[in-house]
Amino acid sequence: MNSKSTPSDSLRIWIVSNGEPLPIDDGPPRLRRMGMLAHHLQSHGHEVDWFSSTFHHYLKHQRADHDTVVPVADGYRIQLLHTPGYPSGVSLARLRYQKILGRRFSEKALTLPLPDVIIATLAPLPLSKAAVDFGNSSNIPVLVDIRDLWPDLYREQLPRRLQPFFAPVLQSIRRSVGKTLARADGLWGVTEDFLKYGLQLAGRGEMSLDRVLATAYPVWSRKQALESFARHWERYGLSPDDFLVIFLGTFSRQFVLEPVLEAARILSDHPRVRFVLCGSGGELESIREKTNDLTQVVLPGWVGEEAIHSLLAAAGAGLAPYTDSINFTLNTPNKFGEYLSGGVPVLVSISGTMERLLKEYDAGSRYQSSEELAAQILQLADDPQRRQRQQQGALVLYEEHFRADRIMDAMDAALQDAVGMIKQKLV
Repeated sequence: MNSKSTPSDSLRIWIVSNGEPLPIDDGPPRLRRMGMLAHHLQSHGHEVDWFSSTFHHYLKHQRADHDTVVPVADGYRIQLLHTPGYPSGVSLARLRYQKILGRRFSEKALTLPLPDVIIATLAPLPLSKAAVDFGNSSNIPVLVDIRDLWPDLYREQLPRRLQPFFAPVLQSIRRSVGKTLARADGLWGVTEDFLKYGLQLAGRGEMSLDRVLATAYPVWSRKQALESFARHWERYGLSPDDFLVIFLGTFSRQFVLEPVLEAARILSDHPRVRFVLCGSGGELESIREKTNDLTQVVLPGWVGEEAIHSLLAAAGAGLAPYTDSINFTLNTPNKFGEYLSGGVPVLVSISGTMERLLKEYDAGSRYQSSEELAAQILQLADDPQRRQRQQQGALVLYEEHFRADRIMDAMDAALQDAVGMIKQKLV
């Protein structure tokens, strides 16, 4: 069935990406990078097929018990590929699942009309390899989006004592990933360092289809969000007049929250400072136990988008307590842009790209201890001029680097550039 039939003024685009919330999930879900891109492409007249698994990575349940095509909008479909699930994120069952997902994509791709271009996320690795293999065999340009530094993350997740034993395996994976990236027509990195990482693995220099495209966050109305603050937060005894130190994330290994809790204890006598730590995860109950005597700490659990925006609109500082990992030191994760979108100064725990941008735009600062974090919070709470200056710096940083509609326009243009270049080669 592989033939092209889209109108000349639009593209047929395949998004090959697994692990993000899908627009068909319950919620409504908060769309991330590929979700926002798919919506943008469809609204601009392109035809989109998004390939993902039936297995929901976060909720650990099946969306369907067989391959299913789910229409989202006119010309926009979710291609659910049936795969077995897995009970744990770190398990042999997950590795098996990833291999099956790659194979299922290869089988499904042969039954559909050919796309004009494919954008695939690097992880899971068997799926990106399958997308590049199919594109190469069909003369379809493939772009690979790098937003996690696989396979180096495997090494970091291993106990130090075991790393030498797994070094040959990881080196073999690096070679395999490098071959996949070398055969892609272009690489996207969420930062300059991420793009350089991909180019290094691919063993080549930068080319015309390579792009730096940041992890974006959509525009929203601060004024409208503030109007709903009381509805969401009055029950917790919070007011927009409080100095709100907020955390939006998951209570998991990617965040180091002990210094945050210690800073809250240091500031327990400050009447205006309140800590609002939003999210769910395996460490939530432990955090509750450690803060049950701290009345200024609020743990609302998972909260929806409207509640998040109302909190961002009133916040005085946003916490980015990332673990010291290459995947974060070279990165600007989603939460970073989310804070900036509300003009919230960011307090980050690690050196690297986020710290550099915060210094450049005077949009926040780095802390290295609980005492330093507490001092930085007090500086913002007690110095309105400093707070206003950093709020403005955060907004400028967001507008120049993380505003979603501009990033999506750039992605759309990059996809069209890839199609145009391939057409020129075939003439």
